[in-house]
Amino acid sequence: MPSAAVPPSDVTVQALNAAKGVQLKFWIKEANQAVGKKALTKTGTVNALRTKLAEFYGLDLAAAPEKPAGPITRGHDVQKRQFAYLRELWNEWISRPHHSCSARRLLVSFFFALPNPLPESPLLPAVTNDSVYALSHLARSGDHDAFIMLLRFRAVVQARAGSIIHLVSRLSASCMLTEASPAALPMSPVTTSTPPTIAAPAQSDEAVLLAACKADIAVLNRATSLCDVIAQVEAGDVARIRQLYGPCTGRAAISLWQSIKCTVCRRERLYLQLQDEFCGDKDHFFGFFSIQTTPEVNGKSLKRKAKRNAPVEHLQPLRKVDEAISRRDKNLAELMVSDEYNDEGRFCSEKWEAKWLGRNRWEIWRAIGKERY
Repeated sequence: MPSAAVPPSDVTVQALNAAKGVQLKFWIKEANQAVGKKALTKTGTVNALRTKLAEFYGLDLAAAPEKPAGPITRGHDVQKRQFAYLRELWNEWISRPHHSCSARRLLVSFFFALPNPLPESPLLPAVTNDSVYALSHLARSGDHDAFIMLLRFRAVVQARAGSIIHLVSRLSASCMLTEASPAALPMSPVTTSTPPTIAAPAQSDEAVLLAACKADIAVLNRATSLCDVIAQVEAGDVARIRQLYGPCTGRAAISLWQSIKCTVCRRERLYLQLQDEFCGDKDHFFGFFSIQTTPEVNGKSLKRKAKRNAPVEHLQPLRKVDEAISRRDKNLAELMVSDEYNDEGRFCSEKWEAKWLGRNRWEIWRAIGKERY
């Protein structure tokens, strides 16, 4: 394999380390076309493909500079970016036609009345980015109490923020008042005089997050198959839930995190199997975990019609696939220490590759007859 090949401008150490299976295979195809022969194969795991390309172009994957984490800042710029993201979420939501006119007007009036950043005040212990996000999530689900809480937050902010650009009209205020009874609204969303001092919301920030977290748990648990799990991860739901409720630098996880931690981690592990073992090939991934079953009624196979006897394709249960990962790794570790794959007492990757010809770990596990769920 030539070691002096000049890599294309887009093939760098950083790009190789970040690339997925599809991109790596594309680069291998270009490399083979450049030398006029099949110098590299497209089989193997994502890490194996990276290694092949790195060796072909003489790149050191370990030399990629790590991006410095830097200190955590809590200044105006950070809060400005956070609220800009929230505004994007609101704009996306209020553009949907199925939401009521009054709800859209209320949310627009609340959102654009917020100062940027939120003012510091002893009366605002619960007004944070997370609490605003949590309340918006509940409001989008039709939670009337969340609408009221948003109104209260806005009232306190308006009372303490000084000069604020108000984009609320009397029309939007009256539109909301027709939906909510006076008892449910402790104060009007729009006032013509200086807003009075308002007590802090009864719910704490933690209580708001817990309520939103429970709603997210329900969404997370709707995934009943491998297809659903992959769709959730690719939609960003899993990453968002970890970011909102899990631990991060400078902030502890909320109390409900332990109840969803296993579910979040399971979905992340399963998605890694798709990316690392199957190079992001969903057809290959779902095909491997497909099982054939024959429909039965009262424990007996349907034999009246051949059409009814046709096997039905299902996927392995996601929990069983996740639990099988550790068994697979244990069985393969035992196989690797055998004499067949050792050279002078050490594991020989060349012998392993020559034996399995780029199969991933799931395929090898099946080939040695150890696969079980």
